[in-house]
Amino acid sequence: MTLSPIPLIATFRQVSCITANSLSKSLLRAALDDLRELKAEIRQDVYYFPAFEIINECFPNRFVEDGRHLWPMIVPSVMRLFEATFCETNLTIDEAEQGFHRARLQDVQTLTEHPLFSQAFKSGMLPDKPEQTGAPAGHFTMAPPASIPSPVRWFKSVRAGLAVIGLSLSRRTHTDQQSH
Repeated sequence: MTLSPIPLIATFRQVSCITANSLSKSLLRAALDDLRELKAEIRQDVYYFPAFEIINECFPNRFVEDGRHLWPMIVPSVMRLFEATFCETNLTIDEAEQGFHRARLQDVQTLTEHPLFSQAFKSGMLPDKPEQTGAPAGHFTMAPPASIPSPVRWFKSVRAGLAVIGLSLSRRTHTDQQSH
């Protein structure tokens, strides 16, 4: 399961589309988590892939000018993370992460002409080329690897932890509710 990061374009409610989108994404995300917990008691092969969180937290300029479509490098990089995590494939986690980091660099580079960020690029505060980060050619990290876990490794460790801890917590919560 996953949640799309694409925002609503309209609403029938008497609130702004921005407010309706925030509420909609929050409710859907909570419902997915409830469903995952419910399904975990029945089946152990139900997972949430954090595409919504990856895109919203890792890509500062994720949408093209229309505010509805992602930059073309983002979707393939997230899909490769998904593939490396869930599919039987020759794609390694390291390869998926390298593509992800390249997409993040490309996303940051879309801000070079943005009024709020152009001065930071010109002054060298933000790198506009991989070589400026000290990383090998073709590999870019937005932060030192030790300071921010990669999405795939983070997700796999959380998934493994939930498979053990989450199921016992769900059972305990369910049992506790029955005893009250």
